[in-house]
Amino acid sequence: TFNASSFSMGAFFATLWIISQVCAYNAFNAIGYAVGPAINIGVTICVSFTWGVAVSHNRVHSWPGAVTALVLMLMGVCLAAASSAISERQVQRSARELAQSVGQTDHGALLTTSQKHQAAGTVAFGVISACVMGLCNGSLMV
Repeated sequence: TFNASSFSMGAFFATLWIISQVCAYNAFNAIGYAVGPAINIGVTICVSFTWGVAVSHNRVHSWPGAVTALVLMLMGVCLAAASSAISERQVQRSARELAQSVGQTDHGALLTTSQKHQAAGTVAFGVISACVMGLCNGSLMV
């Protein structure tokens, strides 16, 4: 039935949904389509499991099995992220694009300290956005 409680829960979960989508957009733009979802999925898995065990009081029949499953899933997520994040070509391409955006014609020129800080800030913002998205997404799954 529709009452004040159901409306407030609907508004709360709609807000979580919007926040997660804004964070996804920011994360994917900042760190890419391979790394962003991988981080998001890892956080979502952990948050969803925690909600189930701690809040919903779902019984875990085998803790060693549950921990093994979580570790295997998170290892897969990390490998998916690493496949893109470690690529040296991607780092070189990002440096070239950043150099072009500030008007440097010599692509071999070293980046200034402020440009390196800007790139690091973008990555940090992307990781934080992906984590917030995972937190919201894992909470929506309960």
